[in-house]
Amino acid sequence: MGIMNTQQQNKIIYSWYGKPTNSDRKLRTLQYKGIIIKSERSRTEKCIQLGNFVLIEGENADQPFVAQLLDFYEDGAQQKHAVVQWFSHITEIPQNKRKLLKREVSPQEVFFDQVSGYDNDIAVETIIESVLVIPLHPKEELPITLNKEKIFYVKQSWDGKCFKALSTDTFSKLKDANKKGDETKKVVRSVMKTKNVEVEIESKHSASKSSLSKERYSQRVANGTKTPTARKKLQLNSMYMAIFCPFGFECSVFRASSFLGSLSSGNTVFLATLFKLWASRIAYSLLKTHAISVSYSLLNMIDSSQEEDFLSSSDGLYSSSSEEEDNNVLCTPEKKTKAGRIFSTPKSSRKPSVHTPAKTLKKTPLPGTPKTPRNATPEIPRRSHAAQKPASMLEEARLRLHVSAIPKSLPCREEEFQDIYNFVESKLIDGTGGCMYISGVPGTGKTATVHEVIRCLQQAAENDDVPAFEFIEINGMKLTDPHQAYVQILELLTGQKVTATHAATLLAKLFCTPGPKRKTTVLIVDELDLLWTRKQNVMYNLFDWPTQKHSKLIILAIANTMDLPERIMMNRVASRLGLTRMSFQPYTYKQLQQIISSRLNSVKAFEEDAIQLVSRKVAALSGDARRCLDICRRATEICEFASQKSAPEIVRMAHVTEAIDEMFSSPYINAIRNASLHEQIFLKAILAEFRRAGVEEATVQQVYHQHISLCRMEGMQSPTVSEIMAICSRLGACRLLLVESSNKYLHMRVRLNISQDDVMYALKDE
Repeated sequence: MGIMNTQQQNKIIYSWYGKPTNSDRKLRTLQYKGIIIKSERSRTEKCIQLGNFVLIEGENADQPFVAQLLDFYEDGAQQKHAVVQWFSHITEIPQNKRKLLKREVSPQEVFFDQVSGYDNDIAVETIIESVLVIPLHPKEELPITLNKEKIFYVKQSWDGKCFKALSTDTFSKLKDANKKGDETKKVVRSVMKTKNVEVEIESKHSASKSSLSKERYSQRVANGTKTPTARKKLQLNSMYMAIFCPFGFECSVFRASSFLGSLSSGNTVFLATLFKLWASRIAYSLLKTHAISVSYSLLNMIDSSQEEDFLSSSDGLYSSSSEEEDNNVLCTPEKKTKAGRIFSTPKSSRKPSVHTPAKTLKKTPLPGTPKTPRNATPEIPRRSHAAQKPASMLEEARLRLHVSAIPKSLPCREEEFQDIYNFVESKLIDGTGGCMYISGVPGTGKTATVHEVIRCLQQAAENDDVPAFEFIEINGMKLTDPHQAYVQILELLTGQKVTATHAATLLAKLFCTPGPKRKTTVLIVDELDLLWTRKQNVMYNLFDWPTQKHSKLIILAIANTMDLPERIMMNRVASRLGLTRMSFQPYTYKQLQQIISSRLNSVKAFEEDAIQLVSRKVAALSGDARRCLDICRRATEICEFASQKSAPEIVRMAHVTEAIDEMFSSPYINAIRNASLHEQIFLKAILAEFRRAGVEEATVQQVYHQHISLCRMEGMQSPTVSEIMAICSRLGACRLLLVESSNKYLHMRVRLNISQDDVMYALKDE
């Protein structure tokens, strides 16, 4: 961000150098031979011509791109463009391809870029400054005298698959470009002198100063004398005034009079007036200071001998303590008064018995106390031994049935996988952006399928079957506020940590303006419904960025509600989302049975009837594959515990039935079954409101409307508002609901403290 902020604070003007060299009436373009970059703050101008090597502002300001200018033109809209030849830095090459070099790469080495697919048409406003790119032979070493900031060297070319030596034609062209660059600098100097009068005067003044300094330097070398630097000159002048001119006035008059004598008569009158005013003020201050100092002269003369003895005895101690302070602590400079510059401050006549150092010594830590690193981060301790392999067949089955275990394939989602893969692949090949909305009830394999698509596309990108892309992911459940999505996306893309407002501005600039050598970004937004806000600006921006021409942003939005756009989104947000949607239907019992069998594979730890029982039971409730896997894992634990008393056996129907009873017969489920009729209807009303809104949170008033509708359907009398508030309080006291603690009455927000599947299971038999 250093370069970008500097250009924003300092107004920079880009103008063409010279007249148009060529024009095209059909394309309405004008070609130029150079560009002039003018900075208003520093009042400097830079002329960059065709063939020069430049730094170009990229997405990461700390690592600008290197390129060679091939053409300048202005389109019909009077926009300034440049056509460039890219050079790739080692950080721009994929990690797995860097191993092909088999050598260490200097930070100043770049590669002649021959990768197809990069946009070589850039905006002139992204040019930062000119640099030098020197071609070298493969066995030639980097010269030591190179300026590391503005000089690069190139030895090889990069085509996206392998590194090659520079061709003879390319090598000679780069050599010629360097020679032309030296000639261009001479032309630029003359252009700047004729175009800007202030720059001309400043350059002449600096030239005269440099020639004069060279002449003086040659005289000093001949005489064998050395002149200290400017800062040391200042110190010598002040010491000279304090020692040789106690009042400093006569010396100042002498130097000023000699200075006035060297000026012309016209300037002498003006400067003499300023000199008289300055001399009168100095004389007044000197006389006043002299009167004060006379009163202390007698006291200083009495104790001068004692002070000298004390200072001479403590000189070594002061010198050692001052060196220690310089090494350990930075001292704050004391403010000097005007009297202190001319006369010494009178000191006390009392001689201290024990010398006290000016500052206390710096505390050193105890030898046994370890220092905490500055950038210490907590981490899980590493294993001292490797993880043990499963000792039994049931333990192997339990590991494979874990929700976090990644299977080799995803059964029963082949069609959805192919549709998502084709959508992302087409956008990558076309270099455009787009958005797909993926919906389905929890546990239907939405996130797992999308991750499998990304994994296959990354493998295809490594094999150069599809263009390379950047993959990032955010989850609405992990965000404390919907606006934090901007912060997380920007940090994943660029590594910058800024506020939400600033991050939104930077992301809008990133996706809405053309950028050189920009890769396509694939963004997964999981739990989309939790990014909802009152103005819906977060959702709008996320879906609007892919529609921009130069965004190259592909968004895969995942949510649990199929008609979420129609329910909670405004028309302007739903229109940006588009019509590309994918719906994941709940798993049937045959699909759940196939998922469990594919995970177990060759491990025969279950009876076929036991797997079928679990699949039918879960499919009748929600079709959640994760719930099915949890029941099977619990059944293996029950079977393993039972087999400790007898011979080992496989999981049977009895073990699965016991696991289902444990899973669906918790104290919460018993509390729901023993609740009153209106309390059960209130829970049903909460489920209905969650389905209607698509968000697992509602107010008491919204639930009350659903409760009245359910009572009318059952032909029951509707409860009053006071009775509804009492029902809500009782369910909150039982911890079946999470009720907001406030005095908002009907506007209090409520959430379920248990899963919706448990509520449906408890109310199913009623």
